[in-house]
Parts: sequence; C-alpha cells; structure tokens
Amino acid sequence: MVLLLVQERLAAGLTQRELAKRLGKPHSYVSKIEVSERRIDVMELIHYLRAMRRSPVRFVKLAVAIVEQAETER
Repeated sequence: MVLLLVQERLAAGLTQRELAKRLGKPHSYVSKIEVSERRIDVMELIHYLRAMRRSPVRFVKLAVAIVEQAETER
C-alpha cells in the first residue's frame, strides 16, 4: 500500500517536503513511510491522507480492490 500512498501524494501535486510541512513533521517522516522503513497506524493514515486533501474512504476502497485482485490472481 506504500505505492498507493506515493501515488496519492503525487496526484495531489505534493513533494515529500511539502507533505511533511502540512503534517508538522520532519521530511524524514514522509520519506521513511514511503520507503517502508516506518509503518503508520489507521489514525496516522487518516491524518496523512487529509493533509494531502485525499479521501481516506476512497483510499481504503482502492486498497481493498488491490488486495482482492491479488487474491484472485493466486
């Protein structure tokens, strides 16, 4: 799902630094999430997506669709 987060950030037209500023976090926070060095919980995910002005509900629906597709391809 990290790739999906990166795609959402890019679709929002934000750099990692811009997103970090919106979140009130250091740049390394976003960077570590995007390279899978750091995981985020559900509440952090909601805050992260809202900082990008992206819908958490839409994101979860996309994530579920990706998982379901992967399951059917097995």
